[in-house]
Amino acid sequence: MSNLVRMTKVDRIGNRYQLSEVYVNPENVAYVMENLRMRKNLTEQKELWPDGISDAHRFSTVHMNSNHTVFHVVGDPSLVQEQILTAKKMLLKG
Repeated sequence: MSNLVRMTKVDRIGNRYQLSEVYVNPENVAYVMENLRMRKNLTEQKELWPDGISDAHRFSTVHMNSNHTVFHVVGDPSLVQEQILTAKKMLLKG
C-alpha cells in the first residue's frame, strides 16, 4: 500500500478558479512540469481566484501514468517532486 500525497488541485469552473484537495498515489506520477499559464492568469485575473491566494503562488501540471490523467496543483515542480519523493521513501521504510 502506498502513501498518498495530498496536493491542492486547481480547477476552472466556468469563469472562476476553485481549489480542492486531491490525494495522489506517487507511484503513478509520470512527470510534473511548471504551469506558467496558470500563474499568468493569477496575476492578470486575480478576481477569478479564491480569496487568500497570493500572487507569489506557483503552479504545476501533474501527468499520471494511469488513464493518462492530467491535473493542475498549487506548488512549483520542485515542491511537488519533494512531496512525491518523501512519500516514496516512507513507503520503502514501511
